Amino acid sequence: MDRRLLSIYNLIDPHAKGLCDVGTDHGMIPIRLALDGFTGDLIAADIKSGPLSRAEENALSHSVHDRITFCLCDGIPEHLSGRFDTVVVAGMGGDLICSILDKADWIFSDGYTLILQPMTKQEVLRYYLINNGFFISDDILAEDSGRIYQIIRCRYTGINDSYSDHELYIGKKGRCPDQELYSRAAESFRKNLEKIINGCGSSEDESKRSFYINMAHQLGSKTI
Repeated sequence: MDRRLLSIYNLIDPHAKGLCDVGTDHGMIPIRLALDGFTGDLIAADIKSGPLSRAEENALSHSVHDRITFCLCDGIPEHLSGRFDTVVVAGMGGDLICSILDKADWIFSDGYTLILQPMTKQEVLRYYLINNGFFISDDILAEDSGRIYQIIRCRYTGINDSYSDHELYIGKKGRCPDQELYSRAAESFRKNLEKIINGCGSSEDESKRSFYINMAHQLGSKTI
């Protein structure tokens, strides 16, 4: 299990009622939970039969196939919702994760913990979450093979949280346990912003350019 998946795994409550891994792919998270003695229900869900078959094959090879329910479905399986209180959606774009959550409005309940790992458009996902009453308790960063991944753990409270513009992109510093990695991620983001701003032509929408400049200043830029 790579560092990205391990960081997701470490956010799962070992005493949870059950876990549903949406877009399970190879099924590594439910398989690891089964191997480590997790006693709750385990559900591996995927919209495609190919990845789900691979997950089943992997579970068979680890002798835990009977511990996991494999579900071919689009999104979070509502008909199995009584069997889990934790949902993992990882390895896809932030906009797609938003779409998955939007189709499962029954998940807007304090009875569920969501662990989300967007590959892109993290700011879209955070904006969606905080404007739909989810409280982000953890903005985790995990580095693997030179790439920094963002992992979000949240629960529905019905109260809209507050994030600044740059925090939508990289998360809140106080909610990230690895402060050194957060500082590196923030510095990398600041440099990317400066490249975007310096590359803007005279015809660039001024409000958009001002938005990026403001974020760069929030992150301590002194070159713009």
